[in-house]
Amino acid sequence: MFNFTDINQDYLEKLVDFLYSIAWMYKVLNTQYVKENVLDENRQFLSLLEHIDLNDFVNATEPQNHHPLELQKLIENVNYFRINFDIINTESWKCNNQQKRMSPKKLYEIENMSKLINEICKDDVTTLVDLGSGLGYLDEYLHTNYGYKIIGLEGSAKNQEQAVKRQEKYYAESIGKVKHVHHFITMDSGDFILNEVDDVNKVEELSEKLSNSSTSDIKPPKVALFGLHPCGDLSIVCIKLFLNIDRVKKLIFSPCCYHKMSGKDTDYTEFNYYPLSQTVKELESKYPTNPFLRPFLRLAGQQSPIKFKEMTEIEHFVHGKNMFERGVVEAILMDNETSKRINNTTFSEGRLKFEDIKVKYQLLDKSTSAPKQWTDEHEEKFNKIRNLHPKGEEMSENLFCLQTAVQNSCENLVIMDRIFYIYEQMKILNLNLKVSIKKLQNEKLSPRCLILIVEKS
Repeated sequence: MFNFTDINQDYLEKLVDFLYSIAWMYKVLNTQYVKENVLDENRQFLSLLEHIDLNDFVNATEPQNHHPLELQKLIENVNYFRINFDIINTESWKCNNQQKRMSPKKLYEIENMSKLINEICKDDVTTLVDLGSGLGYLDEYLHTNYGYKIIGLEGSAKNQEQAVKRQEKYYAESIGKVKHVHHFITMDSGDFILNEVDDVNKVEELSEKLSNSSTSDIKPPKVALFGLHPCGDLSIVCIKLFLNIDRVKKLIFSPCCYHKMSGKDTDYTEFNYYPLSQTVKELESKYPTNPFLRPFLRLAGQQSPIKFKEMTEIEHFVHGKNMFERGVVEAILMDNETSKRINNTTFSEGRLKFEDIKVKYQLLDKSTSAPKQWTDEHEEKFNKIRNLHPKGEEMSENLFCLQTAVQNSCENLVIMDRIFYIYEQMKILNLNLKVSIKKLQNEKLSPRCLILIVEKS
C-alpha cells in the first residue's frame, strides 16, 4: 500500500503493467463476455475460485495460504497498489432528514460533502459554484448550514425547474443567495460562471454605494467550484475550468461514471479525456494493443468490494445467473438483431434455460425495432453454450468476483492520471497548487466515496 503523497511515475508504470497483464478480466463489456469466449479461454483461472469463499477473497487484505498460488499473487498485487487516502471519519453521522425526500445515501453524501467544502473554503471563499447541481439539495444544505452564496449550474432544464420549485416551497429565504441556473457546462463556461458569481454578489451595485472609495479597493469574491458525482466529461471540465479561471481558488468534487466520457469515435477505441496526462499516455502507448477502453473505465467506476462481505451463497448464484443470462442473450442473437428486457418478469429457479430467455426478452429487428420470434436456431446456439458451460452461472460470478477484486486498481489508474495531469498543468501554467484526496468512511453507504481537492495559493 502507498500513501497518496508517495505516488510517483514508478508506481504508475508498475500499475499499468499489472493491469495490462490481467486485461482479459475487463477487455469486453459484461454483456459480451460469453460471445467473446472469455469464459472458455480463461476456464482454468476461473476454476481456481470454485471452492473459494468469494466474500473472503475479494476483501482479503493479504494473500491467504489456502488459496491457489495464482490467486495469492493476484491479491498480493491488488494490495500492493492500494493507496492510503485520508479518511473522513463519519462514525457519528446520523440520518437527519433535514432535506425533503432523500435516501440515507444522499443525505450521508450531502452532509459530509458540505462539511468538507466548508472546512476547505471557510477562511477565504464566500461564493460557491455547483457544477451539475441537479435538484439543488447540496446547494440548499450548504447555504442553510454555512451561509454561502451559491450558483447551481444544471444542464437539464427539467432538473433546474424542479430545483427552483423546491427552493420556493421549502427554502424561500435563500432566494437571491442561492441561484439555480440552466446552463450546459463546457470548457468555455468561464465567463458565464464569473458573470453569475458577480450577479449573485451584486458587485456593480456595491461599487456604486462605495463611489467615494477607489474601485480598485473592491476585490471580487473568491470562488470555489464543487460537484457531487459529476459524470463523464464533466469532471474533466471541472478540472480545466479551475485551472484556467484565476478567481477560482478551490476545486472539490467526487468523480464517477468514467465510462461515460466522450469517445473520439463511435466505437470508443479512443477517448477525448482518457488518458488525460502525458505521463499515462506514454506508459500506455508502449503496448501493442490498448485494453484501457470503455469496459475498463466501467470497471473503474464500479462499486467497491465492500458489499461482497454480506452476500450469501444463494445471492452469488442468482447474481451469476443474471450476469450469465445477459451474456448468453447477446451471444445467441443473429446479425441485425437485438433484444429488449420485458418488465415484470422474474427468474425461474435453477439454472438458466432457453425458456427463461423467451419469457424475459423480446427479440427485435435491429434496424426497424420490429418484434421478432425466437427460433430453433437461437435455441440451438443456446444449447451449445449451455453444454460448453454447464456451470456458467458460477463461472460468471467468479469472473465478476475477479473484476471486483481489481476494481480499486483500475480506479487508481484513472484517478492518478487526472492527478498527474494537474501536476503537469501546474508547471505549464506556473501555478502553486495543493492536491489531496479524501475518502468517506462508509463505503457501503457511499460507493463513490473519493473526493478530489485542489487549492491555489
